[in-house]
Amino acid sequence: MSTESHRRQNLLRYKKQKGSETEAEVKNMTQFQVVPCGQSPIVSFAAEELIRHFQMVGCSAFPGKWLPGQTREPGVILLGTVEDVDPGKPFEGLEDAELDDAVRIRVSREGGILAGSNERSALLAVYRFLRELGFRWVRPGKDGVCAPEKGWKEKIPVFLEERASFRHRGICIEGAESVENILDLLDWMPKTGYNAYFVQFDDAYIFLNRWYAHENNPLLPPQPVSRGEGARMTEWIIEEAHRRGLLYHAVGHGWTTRVMGLRDDGWEKTQEPLPETKGLLAEIDGQRTLFHGVPTNTNLCYSSPEVVDRFAGTVAEYARQHPEADYLHVWLADAFNNQCECPACREHLPTDLYVQILNEIDRRLTALGVRTRIVMLAYQELLWAPEKERLHNPDRFVLMFAPISRSFEHSYAEPEPPAQVPAYQRNHITMPVGIAENTAFLRRWQEAFSGDSFDYDYHLGRAHYGDPGYQRISEVLWEDIRSLPELGLNGMMLCQEQRVGFPTWMPNYTGGMTLWNRSTDFKELTRDYFSHCFGEGWKECLAYCELASRSFSMDFWNGKRVNQEEVAARLESFLKEQKRYETSLPQWENTGEPVRSARRVLREHLHYARLFAQALLCRARGEEEGTREHWREFTAWIREHEMSLQPWLDVYRIVEIGQNYTGFSE
Repeated sequence: MSTESHRRQNLLRYKKQKGSETEAEVKNMTQFQVVPCGQSPIVSFAAEELIRHFQMVGCSAFPGKWLPGQTREPGVILLGTVEDVDPGKPFEGLEDAELDDAVRIRVSREGGILAGSNERSALLAVYRFLRELGFRWVRPGKDGVCAPEKGWKEKIPVFLEERASFRHRGICIEGAESVENILDLLDWMPKTGYNAYFVQFDDAYIFLNRWYAHENNPLLPPQPVSRGEGARMTEWIIEEAHRRGLLYHAVGHGWTTRVMGLRDDGWEKTQEPLPETKGLLAEIDGQRTLFHGVPTNTNLCYSSPEVVDRFAGTVAEYARQHPEADYLHVWLADAFNNQCECPACREHLPTDLYVQILNEIDRRLTALGVRTRIVMLAYQELLWAPEKERLHNPDRFVLMFAPISRSFEHSYAEPEPPAQVPAYQRNHITMPVGIAENTAFLRRWQEAFSGDSFDYDYHLGRAHYGDPGYQRISEVLWEDIRSLPELGLNGMMLCQEQRVGFPTWMPNYTGGMTLWNRSTDFKELTRDYFSHCFGEGWKECLAYCELASRSFSMDFWNGKRVNQEEVAARLESFLKEQKRYETSLPQWENTGEPVRSARRVLREHLHYARLFAQALLCRARGEEEGTREHWREFTAWIREHEMSLQPWLDVYRIVEIGQNYTGFSE
């Protein structure tokens, strides 16, 4: 049987299952043979994805083989890197083709090419092509795809060439999640333009165990995982990230713990280090002890030659043993105002001592022949740029600007009077809140380092719960990303919970799409997302989300100073206006996915937002008894509904933030 006959019979079989089209109609169907070029498993996966999506819309698509020099059959799509599928025609203007993503799409009914600047970009080219045909992916998971019911063939031919607006387009783990949550997110990320994933410890154990142990939800029986299980799950996560070519970022937190000789247990308290290593700890008020009992939050005596030797040796050995890490983050303690006060440390700015350690790490990695890139951190005390020290090999390093204390009521795009960097005062710093304050620190760093850099930001780590409609935080994120070139930053890594979908996944969708294309229009993106997510009646769904967004205060939720009378007035108005949506939102029964679940979740959100508003209103008014009562009612509801909302809402995290930042208690 010929290849063409085989294709036709397979398609007839498919059509027989779907309906009663005639063989003549089948002959007129668009048919493709997808040929992955080269030996890359990433490109092979990209070919599988293209075929799978073609088959969703009834298109005859099959894997094929083709060798250079052969006559290409009609309907063949060559897929791979530009060197393999369009040799001699490289992308122009790329600084580093392995890191910078670009796609070339030239597909007609007769076939064509899908080319990327690297193997990951070949997969991105597939999703970019499918988007042109009308596919959308409105949330992670198999039921999140919106396939075009008709009209996709008329959109062929597709000819376009694009490069990502930014090199760094990533997501970092935070919160509590199952391994399935993470794998679904990894699968979704390249579909929306992301290219990197970060586990901010040696492994994902702490974040996984929060979910399996059901921390902050006593209604679910705890099923904690062991450290070994967490490590195996992390291996699975890394494998799936690499399957898609995602750049893998590793570690960050925990180096100080390793130098002490202690096991890295995240932010948990533990026993004091052994006497022989206790002298390595920072001296504060004449004592060398763990900072509030937490090794991850404890700084070291960075002027000590032994600390420098242990620190550099620990990092270099890790990098040698973990070639899967494309970027290795080297951070200090995750707390501030706890720097060493010994006479030797007092002679130096903490960042100058940090740069000395980084230079020693680079020296050792160079001697080992390890090319791993090192991410250095501008965060807390390290916001103060080095004054005396400079990197000896700046090409190895990437600067990560991490403005964790900033407000998200305002974006980088909003003009503010310029600010000055205050003088550093050891163990008496105040973290910057305003946009101008934060960016002043960044400008000072850029005077000392002109290499690659990105923004590590927290839109979806805490603040987003204070915007329960997710539309304002989405717009702030959009504005921030569009402002990155003016800040001299080449992208963003979002430190966030992995389940940020209640009521929609609009924030992450906005982040990925805008990091890919800085020219993305927010209103058009919103219209496109909501229409595909909710179907008919999407405008009412959007109106409800916009009401929820403008009625709450992210700064109030995040424990920052605000006008509480104004906060209370907005919440009172919301509780009145929200009632009409109980009857006006579209029904979810008798609809298919992804619309069905999106509508169901939005209806659940009505009750959630009402209880949340009542608790915040009492808090804003200073009514202690009412605050406790309504917070208990709110937490009881989210705990009772956690399993039905599991892929969308992180109950652990919202309870933790409400208690630690907003001042709620049970």
